[in-house]
Amino acid sequence: MGLDFFQRVVELQKSTRNPVSVSKATCKPTASCSMMNGALFSGRTQFLVGLSIDRPAELHDLYRYSKGNKPTFERVIAAVALLHQHKIVFSALCSGQPRQCPQTDRRLPVLRDQVRPRIISSSGPGPAIFVRLHRAIGIRTSCRRWARPPPNRAIGFGGGRLVRVSPNDWGYFLTRVWDEWFKHDYGKVFVDQFENVISQMFGRGPQKCISGQICDKALTIEFNGDLYSCDHFVYPEYKLGNIRDVHQGDLVFSEQQKKFAFAKSDTLPQYCRSCAYLELCWGECPKNRFIKTPDGEKGLNYLCSGLKAFYAKVTMDRAELGRRLAL
Repeated sequence: MGLDFFQRVVELQKSTRNPVSVSKATCKPTASCSMMNGALFSGRTQFLVGLSIDRPAELHDLYRYSKGNKPTFERVIAAVALLHQHKIVFSALCSGQPRQCPQTDRRLPVLRDQVRPRIISSSGPGPAIFVRLHRAIGIRTSCRRWARPPPNRAIGFGGGRLVRVSPNDWGYFLTRVWDEWFKHDYGKVFVDQFENVISQMFGRGPQKCISGQICDKALTIEFNGDLYSCDHFVYPEYKLGNIRDVHQGDLVFSEQQKKFAFAKSDTLPQYCRSCAYLELCWGECPKNRFIKTPDGEKGLNYLCSGLKAFYAKVTMDRAELGRRLAL
């Protein structure tokens, strides 16, 4: 968007009655050519910079490339150097793609020791792993807008998808990263999935909507003022209204949004309700709940087996976590 845009954002922010102290911006690899001024600007205005990056380079360039299908890794590394040069705190957004999950042992130490982000987030097998077949043919992009499959009328998604990450690979990825983080990076590097599950384990509630009992934290607003129930469900049937016509607060607490929110737990199969990890998972994100349980009931999360492996690993370390947290 250029610096003028963000400078205007800050001006408008400061003019509001209750100005927010920290803003958030995402630095995409294609924007790294302007990172010098961007880094200086973000340092003055307390922007949190999110950098999309994967290690090693061949895995990054496999999924993250320019419009001209050119590799972007070197450009992102140049942006990393500038961020460190100007002491800009940034987060690294990593993806959990099929060729990347099994290479966790290579990825994390290099990312941690060479890129040195303060925060690590993984897009994981979110919308990027579910790609409509007619879009997937000949297209490698994992852009969220392109990756959304069509929903059923009820919560969850219907057929016509290409699954790109296996549940077992996702479970392997999470457990191996947890082991590395728990031994070497606990208290030093913020990993959102881990902070989230620890919060739930000790009764502090979920920090991420995907593991909460209800769906209520990820509403999205479009450029024209349309407000939708969730950023993964931007379809006509999930439109709550437009903030030019109805106050956003009224839309957020509307009966339509309440119905959407509670459908997450109300539609859980019995297999989930009897699971030992129910209160850490709650069926995870409804967009991923499109397979059947062992007894044939619909609505099981595609990632179930991988998530169970992760929760088993985490709960084994509960006593040590309690000791570290003095709980």
